[in-house]
Amino acid sequence: MQHPHAKPPSGKPKSKRNRDGQPGHPRHERALNPVEQCDDVMVLKPTACRRCDKSFCGRGSHRADLEPLRYQVWEPPEIKPIVTEYQRHRLTCCSCGESTCGMTPWPKMWHNLRATRETELAESVPIHAVCQWIGHSEAVAKRHDLQVTDEHFAQAASLELTSQRGAKHEAKHEAVICGPNDQPSGNEKSRENDAATPCVTLCDEAVIGLMGAAGLEPATSTV
Repeated sequence: MQHPHAKPPSGKPKSKRNRDGQPGHPRHERALNPVEQCDDVMVLKPTACRRCDKSFCGRGSHRADLEPLRYQVWEPPEIKPIVTEYQRHRLTCCSCGESTCGMTPWPKMWHNLRATRETELAESVPIHAVCQWIGHSEAVAKRHDLQVTDEHFAQAASLELTSQRGAKHEAKHEAVICGPNDQPSGNEKSRENDAATPCVTLCDEAVIGLMGAAGLEPATSTV
């Protein structure tokens, strides 16, 4: 029974060639470094003959090999953490008696300098241009380099204070324009309504008198 996630067999016929390099194929290998550039050289010599088991220790027991078989092994160096201890001494001044402690050095100086400069440029230059100059993408800049500074907090606080002051000013302005003293009282509103009512009645009577009781349409016989 075939596994449900197994790949279906391909219809391509299996090749008769070996998986290794084919005859006539150029050989690809890393060139050997000169002996002077090697960190360590291991000289390997046999101690006895592989056929008769005779020792090669005596003089004349073997012939010198002027061209040994060479091969080199490349190994990455051992990863070892670098541990740095900072000892901050506190010294007391003999003149005023004030104690002063040593300052801690700035960690990752080059990275912090780059991040600080990129943050300053991003305030006035488009971010894509800054990333092109620095040499990385916008995602890397937003994740590792762009910083939140004290000026950002001060700017946000000033915007909040400005908005609060603007809201208070608008509220005072509306109170001045539509204050309680300028609004008509109940007696004044009733007087205005009473004064407007006869005007509307007279206007209606005048229009009816001009156009007649039948209206503007001509009189017709029974429909």
